[in-house]
Formats: sequence, C-alpha cells, structure tokens
Amino acid sequence: MGMNGSTIFFLFGTGYVCGLAVSSGFILSILRQIHVTGKARWRTAAWYLYLIVNTFAAALVPIYLIAAVVTENRPDRPDFWPRALMYAGGVATGLAFAIVSAYLIGRRLKQRLPRRD
Repeated sequence: MGMNGSTIFFLFGTGYVCGLAVSSGFILSILRQIHVTGKARWRTAAWYLYLIVNTFAAALVPIYLIAAVVTENRPDRPDFWPRALMYAGGVATGLAFAIVSAYLIGRRLKQRLPRRD
C-alpha cells in the first residue's frame, strides 16, 4: 500500500499549513508591537483575546489533522510511519518558514521604527 503523488502532496501540504499556524504567534507578536503597543486598553484586551483563540486553534488543529489525515481512523495501518513522517516534514518546513519570516520582518522593523528610549 504505497503512497501516490497526491497523497504525499496532501500530507506535506497539511503539515506545512499546520507549521505556519503553530508558529503564527511570532508574526502576531511583531504585529502587536506595531498596532497595539501604546494604544487604547480595549485594543490590547481584544488583541490578547484574539491571541488566546489563535493559540488554541494552532494547538488543536495539528492534532485533529493527524487523526484525520495520517491515520484516517485506522491507527494500525501499515504505512502509518511514512505518512506521519511526511506530515511531520511539512510541519517542520512550515515552522521554519514562519520563524525565518518573523526574524526578517522583525529585523526590518528595527531598522524602520524610531527608537523608544
């Protein structure tokens, strides 16, 4: 029971999206510095509420996708480990992309924003 190209693409793609979702907190932190820091209290409260919802979604979505995509309600399937590794590779790639993007955006913002001393 081998994996065809569309299965590999689907497993890697869903893992990639989950990797982006999990590490979206880095981008949200940078956006908070730009749009929320030093603004009205309601804006800060709304931001933290959004951050909590995003964190729960980013934590739960990969778990549900592993159940739905990798095991397909058959955890004893013979190709579980190749499917799980393909999904994990997508997650790692998505994480790496988001972390590097957050670093580059943060570095660029440091150059553009005035210093707050």
